[in-house]
Amino acid sequence: MYGGVISGNGILQFAASYPVLLTGDSSSFTGTTRLLSGTLLVGVGEPGASLGGNMEVLSGGVLVGSGTLGSGAGSRVTIGAGGMLAPGNSPGTLTIAGDLVLNPGSRFEVEVIPGTTIGDLVKVTGAATINGGTVAHVGANGAYDPSATYTILSAENGISGRFDGVTSDLAFLQPLLSYDNNAISLTLLRNDTGFATVAETANQAATAGAIEQLPATSELHRAMLQLNAVTAREALDQLSGEIHASVASTLIGNGQHLQQAANSRLRSGFTGTETVTIPVLGYVGEPYLAPISEDAAPAYWMSGFGARGVSDSDGNAAAKSHSDGGVLLGIEGQRDSSRMGILVGYSQFSLSPQEGDAVANSDSYHLGVYGGTNHGRMAVRSGLTFSAHEIDTHRSVAFAGVSDNLTASYNANTLQAFGELGYALLAGDIQLEPFMNLAHVMTTVDSFSETGGAARISASRSVTHTTFMTVGMRAEHDVTMETLTVKLTGSLGWQHAWGDVTPTNSQAFDGSGSFAIAGNPVARDSALIEAGLELELAPDVMLGVSYTGKVASRAQEHGARATLNVRF
Repeated sequence: MYGGVISGNGILQFAASYPVLLTGDSSSFTGTTRLLSGTLLVGVGEPGASLGGNMEVLSGGVLVGSGTLGSGAGSRVTIGAGGMLAPGNSPGTLTIAGDLVLNPGSRFEVEVIPGTTIGDLVKVTGAATINGGTVAHVGANGAYDPSATYTILSAENGISGRFDGVTSDLAFLQPLLSYDNNAISLTLLRNDTGFATVAETANQAATAGAIEQLPATSELHRAMLQLNAVTAREALDQLSGEIHASVASTLIGNGQHLQQAANSRLRSGFTGTETVTIPVLGYVGEPYLAPISEDAAPAYWMSGFGARGVSDSDGNAAAKSHSDGGVLLGIEGQRDSSRMGILVGYSQFSLSPQEGDAVANSDSYHLGVYGGTNHGRMAVRSGLTFSAHEIDTHRSVAFAGVSDNLTASYNANTLQAFGELGYALLAGDIQLEPFMNLAHVMTTVDSFSETGGAARISASRSVTHTTFMTVGMRAEHDVTMETLTVKLTGSLGWQHAWGDVTPTNSQAFDGSGSFAIAGNPVARDSALIEAGLELELAPDVMLGVSYTGKVASRAQEHGARATLNVRF
């Protein structure tokens, strides 16, 4: 900033790599100012600022301001090729006391206030000569009135010539210039660019198509007109409501906790007398102990679990992060080589996209039955679980012309059936079990309507069917330390999913047709990792803790589980 006075005659040159602001009264200067490069601001927010004499803006120079340039009759401001004239202070009026010349290749940049007829203006006391150049409209936040006209240049002694063209950074409004003897005006009219034209994802395109169906007077339709291509895509992401579709994929994945707990119970506690030996790296194992053939007392167990995960964007739905945790209670009995049990539980999860302001929370209630049996070395395990979910969502939509807080509460349920085959082997004193698991998950999300403003959506009931196949290997090894026995456990598996791995919602704005939005998908192929230990606290009391991990190419989840087993 320079607040002093520039006076005298001669040539004054600016070539700064940073903006230079003049705030003083330098109207007594009668020489020539050359702006070689950089930005010169004359009185931005300081209408009393002035710089007399002639002004030449060369290529790379930007002249900005709301003060006064020139010394009256005989002085001239010339904008050369590659130079820019940008009046105002969002907005403001730049006064030229003298003549103005815009040469071919020059740029005249203006901003107008939406919803008014006020904008940037260059006011020339002499004559304006336009030898070419381009007018560039820079959009500002707000609701433009397509019928509004903005005067951007006036000249008391007349205007001659025409600009070569006019552009706007707004994607859906076409700028038009109108000329008369003493003024040039700018009007913004709806062009033929569809809202979906700027979309880069399927969700954006679907949302844009729905907004295009709304009346031109609707709040969402009018707001879209105010946006450039980048801000339009950001707005479409906010309006899509894709978090609701991502809720379904989260529910599908969360069913694994119930299956893990049931299968863990079915694998534990079987002991017996059958001998099996296998060669592993030239070693013959010790006898493998198969299930006993007598009744066992009922067992009660409690398992607490928690996990956090992230999923990257698939190029359509946004990346998401989620967390869940809960507790399961079970009772089971054993007869011969078979075991049956019942489980109940409660859990919560939270889901939020990593872009935008949205969150979904759920309270979930679980009920399941499970059972298994051993036939020699072969183990068969299966189960059926049902989960009821109470879901609450909140999302904020905020862009030019729209500010909305949207909430919804709705129910969902998950029905899961699973089965597993395992084959017991022994390598030394390490018990091994290659296994194959199949699980089918049906998730139903009820219809709902958000509360809020114009951006609220209503969605139809949706049902997804997803099947998982997992193959892998488990290992167990007992370690005795004086009077304490610790069982070390671990597993490594590969899981493949097919069916409805990308849940979709059919939804609509008030007054629009329905459109489909896809959520963040379930990973098709994942590595499953588990490592844990079990401690025998007393003859009939076992405590187990374990780590569980699920890693895919664009997603991962890490969790922990603790289980307490008591037999009476």
